[in-house]
Amino acid sequence: MGISLGDGTDAVDVVALPIRVGEHARVDRNDVLGQVMAGLQTVNHALGERYAISRILFVPSDTPSPSVYALLTVGRTGAKRVVEHEYEI
Repeated sequence: MGISLGDGTDAVDVVALPIRVGEHARVDRNDVLGQVMAGLQTVNHALGERYAISRILFVPSDTPSPSVYALLTVGRTGAKRVVEHEYEI
């Protein structure tokens, strides 16, 4: 997963990366967006910030997981150590 921080003025661009021939999409872009925004909300709350995301890159053939993209968002923003207790890492 990749994310780009933005200024919050535009809609988030969710980009499904190409998958190999024979692979099937197993992760829905709306699920990814929801998880990423949940992770971002956790980060913003913990740090008292107003970070915004402008772009999300994900692999649609990835193994579905209820919270992996939220956890990755926390890690990618550099705030993991601040909010570890939120996800019991």
